Amino acid sequence: MPIMNLPHLHLPLRACLAVLLAFATASADPLPVNTEPFLLDVAMTEASLGQINRTEAVAAYQTYATAYARSAGFEVIMQATIFNDVEELLAAALRGENKALGLQVQEYSQIRQQVPLDLVFVARQGGQTTETFVLLVRDDSGITDLGQLRGRSLLRCGNRQTGLAAMWLEVLLAEAGLGPSKALLQSVNTKGAIASTVLPVFFGKVDVCLVTQSGFETMAELNPQISRQLRVLASSPPVIAFVTAMRSDFTGINRDRTEKAYLEAHLTPQGRQVLTLFGDDGVERCVESDLQSSLEIIQSYQRLSEPENPTP
Repeated sequence: MPIMNLPHLHLPLRACLAVLLAFATASADPLPVNTEPFLLDVAMTEASLGQINRTEAVAAYQTYATAYARSAGFEVIMQATIFNDVEELLAAALRGENKALGLQVQEYSQIRQQVPLDLVFVARQGGQTTETFVLLVRDDSGITDLGQLRGRSLLRCGNRQTGLAAMWLEVLLAEAGLGPSKALLQSVNTKGAIASTVLPVFFGKVDVCLVTQSGFETMAELNPQISRQLRVLASSPPVIAFVTAMRSDFTGINRDRTEKAYLEAHLTPQGRQVLTLFGDDGVERCVESDLQSSLEIIQSYQRLSEPENPTP
């Protein structure tokens, strides 16, 4: 039987559950009976959590652990940590903790500057590994350019895929000569669900929303009136918003098995069922060049914060 350490079982552990599912469904050569237990410690930040019900998460965790015990040939200590913010996660990484990290791309960009990381996987949703952010307004709102957003209200959807969207918005407004959003807009608020972000604009209660193109399309499929009454005011280039990275010093057979488990999760009915629960079709390997458009947005955003006349 595997050894399971469940100190954070009460949290909705999207990335951690996906890893456990992967181990439950991946094939593995048995290890010798006396093999030392393998500590798989994974981490992400609170900002990257989805809207998964906590009770469902606990039940899923137990299911994956049982399936793993039936199929895996080695012992594992599963330890999952959800940090309040990227600074806490970075501090733990500097202490040598956490082999696998589920990171929004701006978090990855920050942490890799101090901790050697290997970019490994990107999630696939709806057959795509990239997302496009869009600003939506009502077609009859009279808003036809970014300058007409002055004094308006904005809702943005906050989830794993949209962490980069706020940076893109600030870069977009700066390039249009409009300054920061807090000065341009009357209000900016965040909702966790796509429907709670799009529908207030649809019903005319909010002026503009910032969501993913895929989320907008899903809403339009459910209610075609949405696509007829809402219009895209601006859209970002396709970006990768969330990645899985592993510590560069995490090597050997356990690293190989971890990667294989991620890649093979979508190949079984059980894996597909749970990945769908988390909104993913599976994962694909990625390399640094895949992040070019994402990193360009981050770099442009960082330049906005630099002093105009830095001290020599």
